Amino acid sequence: MENKRVRVRADKPEGKVKKEKKVVVEEVEETAVIIEQPIKSLFRKIGGGSFLFENHHIKSNQTFWADPDDIPKSFRNVVILVDPGDAVAPKAPNKLPVPPEVYHLEEVEGDLWNVVNEKGKPINEAPLSKASAEELLTVLGD
Repeated sequence: MENKRVRVRADKPEGKVKKEKKVVVEEVEETAVIIEQPIKSLFRKIGGGSFLFENHHIKSNQTFWADPDDIPKSFRNVVILVDPGDAVAPKAPNKLPVPPEVYHLEEVEGDLWNVVNEKGKPINEAPLSKASAEELLTVLGD
């Protein structure tokens, strides 16, 4: 279906003439308007101090996204373009697996026991009964 715009125009000639209406039909073409978003790049602030950019304080070594044309000329010497691939946080280094600690019971006095590690350091704060110490030992062994 074609889109048509109808405009009614009344001509007013001078003198006594009867009014006549003219109907003018105009064809209107519809076009799609594409609004391009500015391409933002990742920048890093170098050097000391900070500066205000888009209501945010950009501090030293901080990264931020911005359109290159939006950065003020006076601050272009204190920011560098960062490759977006470099912006990913580095992975944590692989940690070596820690061997499980070995615990055993050690009698302190009479009916009181400590659960100690390989170095002989007691794990419990105060001496425990034998049943409580064995329970703690099974929990630590899991």
